Amino acid sequence: MCYQGGTTYPACPGRAESSFGNEATMKALTATALTLALLTASAHAQQDNKGPLTRRSDAEKQVDADIDKAYRAATDRGQAPAAPKKDPWQTVRPSTADKPKH
Repeated sequence: MCYQGGTTYPACPGRAESSFGNEATMKALTATALTLALLTASAHAQQDNKGPLTRRSDAEKQVDADIDKAYRAATDRGQAPAAPKKDPWQTVRPSTADKPKH
């Protein structure tokens, strides 16, 4: 049905008889395009980027390594030596001389 200027016509001139088929086709095309866009975006995100984001010279890498080595040496100095392990059950257990021999 077509409504133009207060008059109702059985079909609009220049339009398909049923617009429902066109709407369903457009929804299917939109869903297909959206699915394709989502799959493409996830595949793009999974690509390996082989090169680094910034290029660093060997001298800069060496300076960073030296700084890291100095930091590790400074933080290791402050640690106390490991204490000998203590047996909390030593007063409960019999000494090794008192053990029966099997």
